[in-house]
Amino acid sequence: MSNNTDNENIFNSFGREEQDSAQQLWTAAKKSAHKDVVTPEETEIALQSVRMRLGMPVPGDDDDQRSASGKPTRLPFNRRSLWISILTTAAVLAIAFLFTYQFASTVVMAPAGEQLSYALPDGSRVLLNSGTSIVYKASFGRSARRLHMQGEAFFNVEKSDIPFYVHTADAIVHVTGTSFQVRSWMEDATTSIMVERGSVNFYSKESPDSIVRLTPGETSSLTKEMRTPSSPTPFNPQVDFAWQQNQFAYQNTPVRAIFRDLERRFNIQIAVEESEALNSTLSTFYSGPVELETLMQDICTVKGLSYSKTANGFRVYSP
Repeated sequence: MSNNTDNENIFNSFGREEQDSAQQLWTAAKKSAHKDVVTPEETEIALQSVRMRLGMPVPGDDDDQRSASGKPTRLPFNRRSLWISILTTAAVLAIAFLFTYQFASTVVMAPAGEQLSYALPDGSRVLLNSGTSIVYKASFGRSARRLHMQGEAFFNVEKSDIPFYVHTADAIVHVTGTSFQVRSWMEDATTSIMVERGSVNFYSKESPDSIVRLTPGETSSLTKEMRTPSSPTPFNPQVDFAWQQNQFAYQNTPVRAIFRDLERRFNIQIAVEESEALNSTLSTFYSGPVELETLMQDICTVKGLSYSKTANGFRVYSP
């Protein structure tokens, strides 16, 4: 009974997608335990060797006991049970290896205040904006090229017959070889795509048949409430790709979202008091490096807000 419970616990430790593969491997191992794979003599030698390696007593003179008549009697040796134990252990190790090889994940994250350029196993490259993370499995590039991301990243995908998929919280981007940008911050609840080269298929996880195809110079967005991404429209690379050059550019961006962007890029905290100004939009562009306090002063001046320094950043409030 305990073995069945242990086996069930092992299977439950896998995700739902992996349980079928693990169950098949386990079943195959159990079937093999009922087959005669070696001769009795070879079995005896192998079992004694295994018992010695495991520190278990080997049947022999030391295992002899005396019967009531004083004659030595050999303790029973359950050859079948030991083989089943060995095969069960081998099956568990095989499942663990399968899980590690096929399903273990690599997590890559750009710390707040930094950008990170990263090479994927297939040769594709990705530039992660501050606070962005991507996750992919160990099998990436062999049978599929699929990753999950949160944040903002620019992808330069190596051309291949194996499709390349980017998953966000609510959307999927499908390409074969192209360069494009994905913006999908969890707090914004919106996924936006900007294509620089090649073409991209963009669709909701809820409606995978409602595909929007994007070509160079086009952008599209998807929110949780939408079942189909917005129709393609032109975008301004000077604004949307500005972060890649450490520039600051915002076009009709809510002030609240600008403050969140500054928090990530400068690794600080901006405490804001609720104000109508936070939901208003702002367009601005800085072509070169700029001090954080200069940005804070310009934004607050334009929007009629005040700010003060704190131990971890700034506090923004209405005067």
